[in-house]
Amino acid sequence: MASYFFSSPRVYFGDGALTALNSLINKKVAIVTDEFMMTSGKVAYLTEQMPQATVSVYGKVRPDPCTDILQEGAAQFKAFRPQVIIALGGGSSLDAAKGIKVTLEDHYQQTDSQQYDIELIAIPTTSGSGSEVTSYAIISDPQNGRKYPLVSQALVPDTAILDPQLVLSVPRHIAVDTGMDVLTHAIEALVSTGANDFSDALAEKAIALTWQHLPQIYEGDKDVAARTHMHNASCMAGMAFNSAGLGLVHGMAHAIGGMLHIPHGKINAMLLPLVTEFNAAHASPETTRRYCLCAQIMGIATADPQDMISQLVERLRQLNQQFGIPCNLKELGTDLAAYETMRPLLTQAVLADGCTASNPYTPCAQSIDLLLSCIAETGEYRAPKFAVPVGISNRHVHLCREDMDVLFGYGSTLTRLKAVKQPGQFAAEETVTLRTPKGDIPNVRVLGPLRSVTQIEISVADSFALGVKAPVRMSGDLENSPGVELVGPKGQVSKPHGTIVAWRHIHISPQEAERHGLRDGMEIDLQAQGQRAGILSHVLVRVSADAVPELHIDVEEANGLGLRNGDLLFRTGKVTHP
Repeated sequence: MASYFFSSPRVYFGDGALTALNSLINKKVAIVTDEFMMTSGKVAYLTEQMPQATVSVYGKVRPDPCTDILQEGAAQFKAFRPQVIIALGGGSSLDAAKGIKVTLEDHYQQTDSQQYDIELIAIPTTSGSGSEVTSYAIISDPQNGRKYPLVSQALVPDTAILDPQLVLSVPRHIAVDTGMDVLTHAIEALVSTGANDFSDALAEKAIALTWQHLPQIYEGDKDVAARTHMHNASCMAGMAFNSAGLGLVHGMAHAIGGMLHIPHGKINAMLLPLVTEFNAAHASPETTRRYCLCAQIMGIATADPQDMISQLVERLRQLNQQFGIPCNLKELGTDLAAYETMRPLLTQAVLADGCTASNPYTPCAQSIDLLLSCIAETGEYRAPKFAVPVGISNRHVHLCREDMDVLFGYGSTLTRLKAVKQPGQFAAEETVTLRTPKGDIPNVRVLGPLRSVTQIEISVADSFALGVKAPVRMSGDLENSPGVELVGPKGQVSKPHGTIVAWRHIHISPQEAERHGLRDGMEIDLQAQGQRAGILSHVLVRVSADAVPELHIDVEEANGLGLRNGDLLFRTGKVTHP
């Protein structure tokens, strides 16, 4: 499948990067910024770099810009007709400038009946949003308390200028909030469904730079080298997620931050360890590998993947604690009673958010609701404790129609003896004898309904008794398995293959799997309690509609652990993969 990675904008970085503005000779330049940039002298500093340009300034951008800001800014510049727009400030100013640019271009196209392209130069004064190199703009709807991520190639700036001198005055608490936004961008891009070789390279480097230099900024906020590296990391993370996409951290942050007016970087930081735990609990082998890569970049070295991810989550929480970032909304001082009234709207907003769509695991409304509870009270995700009852499986046979006709007579049907736990399945009154040159095993129960292929499931001890080497397999995996002769009251059938020892497995419905962080094909460990307590490893998860939770093991495994039908086994928390 083809992927796309953009090669613009031009990026100027390092001390003196602002001299790139010297080229704006005889240009009409509009500057979009906020009041602080106006009063702090940074706008004047900017205009000094382009003495031969004609400049108009809109300096009324507020945090979380809304459509009113875009309309007001565009109205100021309509008569000016800028050839260039410079976005100066944090993520809000950059996003507002993007919105004002496309609003003006649309206006001129409608009035002049021809395309009018405005060059956009983005100059970030915080190290966080990465908006200077992305096709994203976050626009707020104050009436509904929502933030909407707009995505369009038209929003990608033509030039980004990263001058570290512009971020030296950013207060430490803002620097760490925006820095955690960088880390969130990079980690989410690394595990996103849209991750690719190009985005990986940028995301991995951004993680490494942030992990090393953000704590240095917290300890010494005038550290020019650390500020420079973080400014570059922010840009790299922006490029990474612009290509790969983001995930559920941002999907939830847009909803919660918009309704509760929490700074974007802060709510991202609060959600990052929680969503990492959630994703890891539902992770595919590839997602697990990518989280482990993230852990390795942070200096975590251990052999067990789950331990690596656990340490990764703990490091993220420790970093938040070091920076004074609360771990949950209660600690932040949120009115939880008011928060509860927002839950339905929050869940809806998270599921509709474009960032949620590229999360490595697709959450349902139930999962979002659980995560909203977690971030309110604890900030930690714990999948509900999973316990599954045992269903002990004795040797048995599944027959196809053709073999049923031979063994029990043409057109014969199975006689239901008793239902088994899985819907639609039953033990039949009919039995057959398993026969090989070495010996017979009589009275082997037939299970219904009939299948498309005959399958014989026996124990390891039965294999010895029959003189065959039955492999441990999942149902239906019969290739290169041995055969036996089946003897019934009306005839006999010699099967060249189809004899297996059943792989221990659990049946579970999609709803229950979602609730417990399980997915089809995952292997887990289950703990048996009692006098002969032990652990069953490599228990395969089989998810199917209407399945009833049940562990299927054979008589030998049950006897080894002293288990009876209906006994409960508990998940250990360890996950393995084939």
